[in-house]
Amino acid sequence: MNIYNYYKSCFLKTLNAEGFEFLNLEDKFLVEKPKKENYGDITFNAALILSSKLKSDPMEIAFNFKKILKKKFQEFEEIEIYKPGFINFFF
Repeated sequence: MNIYNYYKSCFLKTLNAEGFEFLNLEDKFLVEKPKKENYGDITFNAALILSSKLKSDPMEIAFNFKKILKKKFQEFEEIEIYKPGFINFFF
């Protein structure tokens, strides 16, 4: 298992335990290296994918996810939200 798959699994378990439902969209969620180096070490797109199904603001979903993930994953020095709703993690 690579680092991206590892964190995808961890993020989904953590968010699910907090009551978030993923509407069977997990396969569309990506945890990967950001396209721009200054955007962190890992990016997570779940808020963007869910927003279209929920008809909600992806930035709002991303901020809610960030609050939960920040508490659980102390290994990240910083967690930032970038428009249109990416959650980016910095080691």
